[in-house]
Amino acid sequence: MTKVSLHRFVNVPRQFSKVVGWGLSLWTVGAIAPLLALAQENIPNIQPVRIHFTSLALALETTEEFWQTVAENTPDLITIMLYTPPASCEGYVGEAKIVAKDDAVSQTVHYLLTDEIPDLINFDLAGYRVLSNSDDDSVTIDFRRRPDTQRQFVSLATCEQRILFGSLQQTLLENSELGIESVEFTEQREPIRL
Repeated sequence: MTKVSLHRFVNVPRQFSKVVGWGLSLWTVGAIAPLLALAQENIPNIQPVRIHFTSLALALETTEEFWQTVAENTPDLITIMLYTPPASCEGYVGEAKIVAKDDAVSQTVHYLLTDEIPDLINFDLAGYRVLSNSDDDSVTIDFRRRPDTQRQFVSLATCEQRILFGSLQQTLLENSELGIESVEFTEQREPIRL
């Protein structure tokens, strides 16, 4: 009942019903206030956010040190062109690749033998080594075939030879940043005769 309805049903003066209505309102608020006080006890003590400029400066200094370390440990990169024959097997098509400057020859050979050439020919290699000779700027790529493979290097068709040997030779010789003057191919240190 509200204070208006109380006046209608109880034969009391209007002033009295107002006082009773205000009393009920205060009594209701008084009943709720202890509940709010109990609920506030469970709320953790929230402190205002304070910016500690010394912590911020330390964090920024640490960030600068981190990026300086990254810059010092990041190798110099160069862009080289990987050359492989198109489907017609005539000429070569180049594709740009980024490699580390200090390991460019090994990475270039790796990209060709693991990413490009296996999609173009079906020939099982067990592994390879890249042997560089800084005296005459030459590179020897020493192949190892899988022991159970039936195919020999001499059994490769002309187009397959262009894909395997030509791609490696063209790529290593055409990228002047690599500084390669000649490329040789061996199988377990024995020259490959085609």
